[in-house]
Amino acid sequence: MLRRFKDADLEPFLAYRADPDVARYQDWENFTRDDAERFFQGLDSMHPNVPGRWFQCAIEVKATGEMIGDLGMLT
Repeated sequence: MLRRFKDADLEPFLAYRADPDVARYQDWENFTRDDAERFFQGLDSMHPNVPGRWFQCAIEVKATGEMIGDLGMLT
């Protein structure tokens, strides 16, 4: 299920973003707690359907409520 991020997502977000096996397929490396906190601080300014802007949402396993990833969309 796609949804907005929640405060409780910070730790799992940081865990997979800091994982070198994940980072090697992305455009970041050495993702830190400061990076994650900065990202979460900017979430309130992200809105879907704003032309030319990115919107990031969480991916959740509906049956368990576990946040397992995120998805960025450019509108």
